[in-house]
Amino acid sequence: MKVETVGAIYHPGYRHALGYNPEETFGWDASHRSRYKLVLVLEGTGLIAYGSHTYPLISPAIYCFNELETVHLSAIGHLAAYSLYFHPGILNAKFELNGDRLFSAEQPFPSDWSLSDQQDQWCLEPFTNRHGAYLGCIPVDPATARHCLSIMEAINVQLATQPDYHWPCRSRTYLLELLYLASRMYRQVDSFPKPVNAVDAQIAESAEVTDRVDAIIRFLHTRYTEKIRIDDLARNFHTNKTTLNQQFKRRTGSTVIAYLNQVRMQMAGSMLRNTLLPKDEIMQRIGIRDPAHFLRNFRKFAGYTPTEYRNQFCWMLKN
Repeated sequence: MKVETVGAIYHPGYRHALGYNPEETFGWDASHRSRYKLVLVLEGTGLIAYGSHTYPLISPAIYCFNELETVHLSAIGHLAAYSLYFHPGILNAKFELNGDRLFSAEQPFPSDWSLSDQQDQWCLEPFTNRHGAYLGCIPVDPATARHCLSIMEAINVQLATQPDYHWPCRSRTYLLELLYLASRMYRQVDSFPKPVNAVDAQIAESAEVTDRVDAIIRFLHTRYTEKIRIDDLARNFHTNKTTLNQQFKRRTGSTVIAYLNQVRMQMAGSMLRNTLLPKDEIMQRIGIRDPAHFLRNFRKFAGYTPTEYRNQFCWMLKN
């Protein structure tokens, strides 16, 4: 997908360092190494690997990547993602690609930067700051995700139609609005996704154990619609259920069943937001047969009952 927009009627030949992709697949090429990437994931399950870690794909969420980072997806299902590619210089002419630079007391802002330059840099911190659990993923609620998408679609209108002389500036204002929103959300999030391979530094897992747990994670992401029992998993993956749960929790921070519930509730949320399927059918589609179990787990996941969640976030009820 193109990483810039070229002026046509207005500003012909002008190369605007901003591009929009409504069908993001994370299949980036060399041209993307010159851009920051903001990816809005509305739907999807699976695994996303970048750096030295692999994480469960979170939706809805905003992902902020700098030019140095590459990612790989696996065990993906029902992906709906939208992205913006931009050079930081589009926001401020003093900004360069600096994905590996963190401004701090030890590494201060350049001396020629004004206070407004420093404030502009504030909105790019989600793309450059990498600390502890934060490696670019900002979970958001469905309402915020829809708002983000509306801003991205407004940017696309400006890039695609170039309606008047001001289309470059107007698209930048929308981009700034989105970046400031992402930066505020980044600072408000209480916890970030944990890597599935977050092994305790003092525990050296064998390659066999690592491969087994990764295979189980892929199994859960692709077979969550089926009845899954720990005993069956242990037998299929040639171990016992106690060892299986211990190894799985060391690598993911979660038990197998808790992880499976997270995947199922994420998919249930997607169906409740985007369809009018009966709740009983949604429950069956995610592999749950007990309505009380579904209600209890969904309320724990979303803070709403399924009915409340649909009434609050289903766009089809608002049309």
